[in-house]
Amino acid sequence: MHLTHIFVPKNRRVDFELHIRVHDLTSIPLVTGFYSIKWRLKHASVTYGATNRAPIKNHAVQWDVNFDSIVHLVIGKDGLLQPCELRVDVIQVSKIVWAKERDCGISSGRRPKRGDLIDHQATTFVDSALR
Repeated sequence: MHLTHIFVPKNRRVDFELHIRVHDLTSIPLVTGFYSIKWRLKHASVTYGATNRAPIKNHAVQWDVNFDSIVHLVIGKDGLLQPCELRVDVIQVSKIVWAKERDCGISSGRRPKRGDLIDHQATTFVDSALR
C-alpha cells in the first residue's frame, strides 16, 4: 500500500482487479529490429512489468501477454474515485547491418560493426488515468 493511503479511512479505500492485455503493435515503418513494452502503474499490488523483445514481422510485432494486478484507489471527499496513472513505454531496438559513422551520429571514433545494437526509447505511448 502506498504511504499516502495509510491515513485514509478504510471506508474510502477501494481495491479493483485490473487485467491488462498487450496484443500487438502494428503499422511499424521498419522491416527489421525488435520492440518491447514496459508499463508502470501507481498504487497497485504489482506496479511494473515488461514484455520480452519481439522481432518485427510484416511491419508488426505480436506479444499476446496478460498482466494482472490489484489497484488500490481512494474515494475523494467529493465522492469520486481518484485517478490512477498508467504509463506505457514502447522501446525500439534497431539492428545496424550496414551503417556509416555520419549516418548514425556515433562520435566514439569507431565505426559500428555488423550486429551492433542501438536502443531507442520511444516517448510515452499512453499516459492516461483509470477512473
